[in-house]
Amino acid sequence: MKTTITLIFAAIILSSCIKISNFDRGNFIPANKEPVEIEFEVLSDLIIIKAEINGVSGRFLYDNGFSLSAVNQAFAERAQVDFNNSSNIRDANNNKASTPETTVDSVFIDQQLFLKTGFYQINTAAFLPCDPIDGIIGASIINKANWKINFEEKKIQISALPFEGKGSKIPITFSNNNSSFTTISILGVPYKCKIDMGSANGIKVHQQHTENSFEGLLAEKRIGITSISSTGLGKTDTVYHLSDHLPLSSSGNVLPVQARVLIKDKLKYPGYIGINYLNKYELLINSTEKTYVLLNPKESLATEVDSSFGVVLYPMGDAWKIIQVDPYDSELSEIELMDEVIMIDDLPINRFENICDYSTFIKRKIDQQESLRISLKDSLVIDLPFRRNKIQEIPVYNQK
Repeated sequence: MKTTITLIFAAIILSSCIKISNFDRGNFIPANKEPVEIEFEVLSDLIIIKAEINGVSGRFLYDNGFSLSAVNQAFAERAQVDFNNSSNIRDANNNKASTPETTVDSVFIDQQLFLKTGFYQINTAAFLPCDPIDGIIGASIINKANWKINFEEKKIQISALPFEGKGSKIPITFSNNNSSFTTISILGVPYKCKIDMGSANGIKVHQQHTENSFEGLLAEKRIGITSISSTGLGKTDTVYHLSDHLPLSSSGNVLPVQARVLIKDKLKYPGYIGINYLNKYELLINSTEKTYVLLNPKESLATEVDSSFGVVLYPMGDAWKIIQVDPYDSELSEIELMDEVIMIDDLPINRFENICDYSTFIKRKIDQQESLRISLKDSLVIDLPFRRNKIQEIPVYNQK
């Protein structure tokens, strides 16, 4: 069962998408014998693969929601990647920044070779602070090949030729920044969805596009910052996570696996499909045919509700602050967003060296169903018991 802390880090990954121009450069040189097969590991529900850049091996997030690819500074130095240009970027949180950018000579994934592809230099620790990786294999590489992903066996096959399989076919289009899009209908409302395997969410939609179709359904509610990217924290948002699994359809065909839907106000596109929906299948990404095929569906999992303390803390500068809260929890009524926390239980907050240290501490308390005491800077002390948080009805949305 996922906790609020786990969910906030899941949301960290979904914000790595960056949009600029000049993405589709480079070539794919297939192996002599195809398909090749590699193993992958799963980290915070996401796919991590091994690749060689300029002959140096590293661990990379597999993320077609990221327009190019990327390495962090330490790996760039090891692989002698020189960043001779810079690009102005805008991430999914609408944060603007300038980042180093270059063309990398060679990327090997097993025996599959990708030449002269675009790379950024980014701070991978910003969105995966507790699980070090070396960079991202992004859409400019993923969209040039075909991929067969077996989530149960944790294996990926890669080929220049499309894979065959009988399943639910989803047509896709590529935007000029390499993003993959398809249209999914939920309760009769169509959403143009970005397919983002760097997002640990399942299905999420923009509140403005719902046409009130979710009115009266039960949901968990959170207010606060729910995402962070390599350029910084996202904006304060109101998020609803529907309690029931709902049917989805593509091109008029009902998909085999239903999904819980996350509703947000601050989204770049009307909808997103993340890895926690796609991993309910064996997945074919036939980039050359602009088609996804969903094979061997798993049954929808039982509904889960958040089982943590209803608040999320995060270090901001020299202080730790409340960045997310359950607004319907009466025990949290005196807590406001951005309140500064000075003590946890009987421990001063500076006892926690970083967010990873704190997350381990909170996970242990949740697993052992222990209470939590939060002391705020203004001397307010709140004791929070372990509990299942309440599920609320979604109010009527005001259309913009």
